[in-house]
Amino acid sequence: MTGSYCAQCGHVCRLAALRRAPCLSAPTRRGRGPLSRHSGQSLDVCCERSGLSPAPPTPNNAARFPANVRPQLAQLTACSDCSRMTAHATSTSSSADIFATKAGFYFANRYLSLWEDVPWSGLRPRQACAVESAVHHNPGRPVYLLHTCEAPASGTWLPAGATAVHVTTEEFLRDTPLYAPLIENGALAASRWPVHHASDVMRLVALWKYGGLYLDLDFVVLRNLSQMGENWIAAESASSIANGAMHMSLRPGSAGEELANTYMETLRTDFNGQQWTSNGGAILKKLLTRRCNVNKVIRMRNCRGFRVLRPLLLYPVPFERWRRYFSEEDTRSTLAVMHRAYAAHVWNKVSEEADVVPQNSVYATLARENCPNSFRAAAGHF
Repeated sequence: MTGSYCAQCGHVCRLAALRRAPCLSAPTRRGRGPLSRHSGQSLDVCCERSGLSPAPPTPNNAARFPANVRPQLAQLTACSDCSRMTAHATSTSSSADIFATKAGFYFANRYLSLWEDVPWSGLRPRQACAVESAVHHNPGRPVYLLHTCEAPASGTWLPAGATAVHVTTEEFLRDTPLYAPLIENGALAASRWPVHHASDVMRLVALWKYGGLYLDLDFVVLRNLSQMGENWIAAESASSIANGAMHMSLRPGSAGEELANTYMETLRTDFNGQQWTSNGGAILKKLLTRRCNVNKVIRMRNCRGFRVLRPLLLYPVPFERWRRYFSEEDTRSTLAVMHRAYAAHVWNKVSEEADVVPQNSVYATLARENCPNSFRAAAGHF
């Protein structure tokens, strides 16, 4: 491998060969073996416009997923802006929690360091809220936060009840059908949006390997998500499907396993680095149109055991009305619309421009009730 992508400056570096130590223990059949935090040292490389800038190696203690863990809730996270994320949260669970046998969660943001371990100071307040709210409404269920950047040494960046597991994109895809086309042949690095597409790929791989439920980090969880059952995806509008929230079971012959296998094979043959949504919602819409034998998302319901949920359950406020989360004038009416929702997607891609969350807004109200520690720790900078 001769290239590295850096989320901090948004460039693919091809200026020098990279020397790295192995990061993960060898996977077992279908790549479902233990995920291991990086236990060696590596030459961290971050791209700058003037060239490559190595960072000091950062060792980490090993932590593993047991092969028998099959998470029910999942959300992958990664590093946005290699070193400038705001440190936040109140506590972190011990690495021993990795060995829990109950089904747990994964949490991915769209920002990843594709190849190298880079410094990271932790979750931003709104991301921490997603993790905390998942823990809060699903007591006793381990929450696993997968990230591609070296975690901060301090244990104060992760909400209590969640466990971070460090992976790299290259090793996470190893022993999957996607490794040859995307990693060895360089299709992922050559993408016009390598970070976004890496996130699309890694969330699929997580569900394909372990099964469970994936959520983006710009959700606020409002109730126990196990009540939604299994094998589903949420439409984000009457005409579109998003891969920001989806559940796929690994039970042999289940609809979730069938769709995960079909999705994996389609990405292997049809990965498209030139279109923004081509490897996520667009592929899933095509696959479900065929599976459901209908030509409109609004007509999709139960498609041979795989359900397409209505937007109201997870995307109660449409994309074009995202400002309602930050308005103090619409709080009562917006909360009324959300009374049946299991989670609220706050559209971080556009809403991150709203630096201030008014105290009486919908978002602040949801945060105080569902992620009080993250909201309080933000000290007015949520």
